[in-house]
Amino acid sequence: MSELILHHYEASPFAEKARRVMGLKGLAWRSVEVPMVMPKPDLTPLTGGYRKIPVLQIGADVYCDTHLIARELERRFPTPSLFPRGDTGIAYGIGAWSDHAFFDSILTIVMSSAENWEARMREDRQSLFSEADWEGAKAKLAHAKTQIRAQGALINSQLADGRPFLYGEQPGFVDLQASHMFWFCLRNFPEADAFFAGFAPLLAWEARVAALGHGSVTPMASGDAVDAARAAESVTEPWIDPDDPTAPALGARVAVSPDDYGKEPAEGELVVYGPERLAIRIEQERTGSIVIHFPRLGFRVDPLA
Repeated sequence: MSELILHHYEASPFAEKARRVMGLKGLAWRSVEVPMVMPKPDLTPLTGGYRKIPVLQIGADVYCDTHLIARELERRFPTPSLFPRGDTGIAYGIGAWSDHAFFDSILTIVMSSAENWEARMREDRQSLFSEADWEGAKAKLAHAKTQIRAQGALINSQLADGRPFLYGEQPGFVDLQASHMFWFCLRNFPEADAFFAGFAPLLAWEARVAALGHGSVTPMASGDAVDAARAAESVTEPWIDPDDPTAPALGARVAVSPDDYGKEPAEGELVVYGPERLAIRIEQERTGSIVIHFPRLGFRVDPLA
């Protein structure tokens, strides 16, 4: 099997979630450091223009979004499982809380200091989060801080009986889904100690999750990752869900984009359309023929003429 190549940057909480998946499973992987701002000349050829991270590359198959990355790694490396209690639906569903409700509060705090950023970073993030209320962030700051503590209280209450992880003795994806935003707060907000004051179970749990590590990591140049895609062939089997009345035809030209932010579309021929994932095939000079995979939830598919 081709190497696992994770395209990411160190400061991203979403990338940290993917890195912790690698750690829980004890996987060896190659690390490609991606620029925090556009352009990303060696990433976007692999993603058809999709700009968010992390992205997992395995040969000529490219997996976008942490939820799909987790699904694919669980499929290929089922032991140790991300779901020791078989709680797949709930574990994935918690991402709707952490990656949206919790992240929205964090984003408000981050945006409130945008006037102090370098111009390039500010312009890039305002483009990425184009629908966010940048002008109103300072007015919402006090409320956002109260929400951070409220998010912590949810997890702290789950851990109050002394369990080491959210579902008991064994860590799982549910812990990784919940922990990455706390990781970001603790690293970046001077107020984090006040946010989580009195939440000893929460802080001890975050330390235990962090101790799972990131697996075995070897750096890789971004250009070498592009070359690896070109040298490989996708192993994806085409499949269209026959029971889905919304499904386009196999091979239809479509545009796939996130439905929240960073909505730059990836365009290609439809290869997979199911209840959990989508995939399109693109062909270009630098990468050859590759297949780009997205989760079904949170992504829209638009037909192209």
